[in-house]
Amino acid sequence: MNSQLTSLVVLLALLPLFNCSPIDSTDNMEEISVNITGICRPKGGKRWELYQEKHSGKAIWYHLSNWGDSTRKWWDQEEYCRGADNDGRSTMATIKDSKQQKFIRPFVAATGNWHWIGGVRLGQRKLFWYTDIEDREPETIVEEIDDYAHWQSGEPDNSGETQNCVAMYPDTEGHWYDQHCEDNSMHVVCELRC
Repeated sequence: MNSQLTSLVVLLALLPLFNCSPIDSTDNMEEISVNITGICRPKGGKRWELYQEKHSGKAIWYHLSNWGDSTRKWWDQEEYCRGADNDGRSTMATIKDSKQQKFIRPFVAATGNWHWIGGVRLGQRKLFWYTDIEDREPETIVEEIDDYAHWQSGEPDNSGETQNCVAMYPDTEGHWYDQHCEDNSMHVVCELRC
């Protein structure tokens, strides 16, 4: 136990020697963003809530457009999310597990408003998470919604074969529904994954 404490003290003493701060440098060197802490911070004046995964330490920041912004169609909200963080690192929320769902749902429920999330139908049958970040290769990333989903019973039903976007209902469970992408009465859940 004593040797572990000694090792920890030595590591903490050496920490200033390494340039691994997630805070931007102000010198004229080429900017390199290294984030070993797992925590980054959204830039700009919008309200964000931090979700931190306990097992990995990874951070996800969530922003609801209901916190000061208007309702829009799905594609307009997708564009809004890309600009929610001033550095353009944010996207629509891609909820990958029940813990993320449980974190987000009380915020959505408290608003009493439907919120778009990042699911969209890109073909005849399957729904995908849609991520479009300008600085990444490839620029647009799609990933099938299959490992985790929180659909309301009977959903997705693609009523009229025109419900191609995914929204979260503001109930205590935050169930998902497929909806018409042109519905402009929805807010949005954005995220910044670190």
